[in-house]
Amino acid sequence: MTDLRPAPMAQTPQESPRMLLLSNSANAGAQVFAHAEDAISAFYTGVAEVLFAPWALADHSAYARHIGDAFARLGIRLVSLHTLPDPVGALSSAEGLYVGGGNTFRLLRELYRRELLDPIREASAAACTTAGPARAASSPRRACVPPTTCPSSSPRR
Repeated sequence: MTDLRPAPMAQTPQESPRMLLLSNSANAGAQVFAHAEDAISAFYTGVAEVLFAPWALADHSAYARHIGDAFARLGIRLVSLHTLPDPVGALSSAEGLYVGGGNTFRLLRELYRRELLDPIREASAAACTTAGPARAASSPRRACVPPTTCPSSSPRR
């Protein structure tokens, strides 16, 4: 099993949230996280609450419930960013972040629209451990930073 614990960090007054990149949340026919529960649990040791970015699927609430149930089995409370009045502010004090997979263009469009891309990028530059296909990237930090290109249908600043 891959060791998904974050690398030791210098002590700072406010630690960056832990972030984990999984290539899939479930194998066909299996319960969500069944293949990675031990690794996820170890990665989020000591974390009581994880923020969730649900925008890669169309039904954000259903997706949040689905992933929230899986985190609940691990004793971790999941809070979906789409339900918060100030998701950018919430990221600044988050213990952890889980970005759901699905339609990458839909996810990226919403991250731009909600001005979350830079706060996530800043947090991932501070501390990020990767799993799945991103392990092949030359730098784990680069692998955690969402793409810097916009789909043509996405809002641009």
